[in-house]
Amino acid sequence: MSPADTAYLIYTSGSTGRPKGVPIRHDSLSGFLRSMIHRPGLAAGDRLLAVTTVAFDIAALELFGPLVVGGTVILADAATVRDGGRLAALAADAGATVMQATPAGWRLLVEAGWPGGPEFRIFCGGEALGTDLARELLARGREVWNLYGPTETAIWSAALKVEAAHLAGSTVPVGGAIDGTQIRVVDPRGMPVPLGVPGELAIGGVGLSPGYRRKPALTAEKFVPDPCGGITGAVLYRTGDRVRLRGDGTIAFLGRLDGQVKLRGHRIETGEIEARLAAHPGIAQAVVVASGEGASARLVAGLRWREGVTPSTPDELRAHLAGSLPAYMLPAAYVPVPAFPLTPNGKIDRRALALAVGREPVARPAADLRLGEPAAAIAAVWCEVLGLGQVALSDNFFDLGGHSLLAMAVQRRLNERLGLTLDVVDIFRFPTLETLAGRAAGLMTGRAEAAAADTAQATGRAASIVAGRERLAGRRLARSTTAPR
Repeated sequence: MSPADTAYLIYTSGSTGRPKGVPIRHDSLSGFLRSMIHRPGLAAGDRLLAVTTVAFDIAALELFGPLVVGGTVILADAATVRDGGRLAALAADAGATVMQATPAGWRLLVEAGWPGGPEFRIFCGGEALGTDLARELLARGREVWNLYGPTETAIWSAALKVEAAHLAGSTVPVGGAIDGTQIRVVDPRGMPVPLGVPGELAIGGVGLSPGYRRKPALTAEKFVPDPCGGITGAVLYRTGDRVRLRGDGTIAFLGRLDGQVKLRGHRIETGEIEARLAAHPGIAQAVVVASGEGASARLVAGLRWREGVTPSTPDELRAHLAGSLPAYMLPAAYVPVPAFPLTPNGKIDRRALALAVGREPVARPAADLRLGEPAAAIAAVWCEVLGLGQVALSDNFFDLGGHSLLAMAVQRRLNERLGLTLDVVDIFRFPTLETLAGRAAGLMTGRAEAAAADTAQATGRAASIVAGRERLAGRRLARSTTAPR
């Protein structure tokens, strides 16, 4: 294609919110293909197993990349793509030498027992590549490439050949800008930030889309003038990805700037919680979502446990997280998930996951049905406020999803029903049902003792008055009987 060709391909961008049409110039696509042929590399002898729906922009590499160099494209049907065993068999039968997929797609193959091959090359992109999966893939192929790029930048913008040095953290870093592409970490003004300082990932170069179709305001917000490019009219696309530049030149992905969860005044990056959960030796994959709305909103962790591992209890998982995360970032529930729901593009469907795990009850110990008072009354209030069926003496209000706003509701209801003067601070000081019941019992005992003391004092005063009156009457009687007549 001629660089002057201004025809467009239209892709759909955005995994959340309303989709946005993204036009990509033909010359941007042809430049991207030339770069991919160079690095990671495609040759006439390659047989690429294509598994991506044409609705996802990365399918352009699978369909056009091998053909422009004289290679072969092997098309997998939708049923095969969803079945790890069938896909592994197709890869072997067709003699595939390279495949591109999302991390979810590669996990499907690995868990189906796919052995890989000494000459097989693995392209992985679309979501963060976990180091645990990267190790599995490195053991099954000649090369593993971590690819990164939003739809707004003609498919991939960076390609990093994964080495052992990249496996230190929970996810593999991003790196290696492709030909004709510039990648920077910038502050809100678009200026580069120092090494190691978190910032926003911005991308420039020939692969950029001219903007969102029929959305000029959004285009102006995301495609901004490059203050450091030195070229008139140069533009940067602000990805919304929060990253930091590492000492080796690679980029660590820290989450989404616009994908933060806000719960009760706290802005939470769920990626930080997921990374910490993924460091647990028994967890194969973790995804944290916000479930519910308003005061009832809570963090829920969906967990895929490794085969043969006995899942840890919620208390053990909270302890695992509490060493490095503040209390407001600890999920209220930990839900085992056999397989995460996926979008048609092969990415984890967080919206569907939030709906699914939101229906799951909070995991906790079996309830102790031998609750006396005031524990039973407190348990009833907790169930009302937290939306639970039952609670046990050992349950912790905050571990069950409670927070400061709900604590105030509990305080108000308990004071009304039990006639207490419980302070909201007491719920934080005595967070378990057993300890809070003890505090309430103490207040009730104190109240009863105070009432008894008041009664005794009142009785004493009455007796004193009676005695005084009797003494006075006695003296009057004595005077009357001894007086001269």
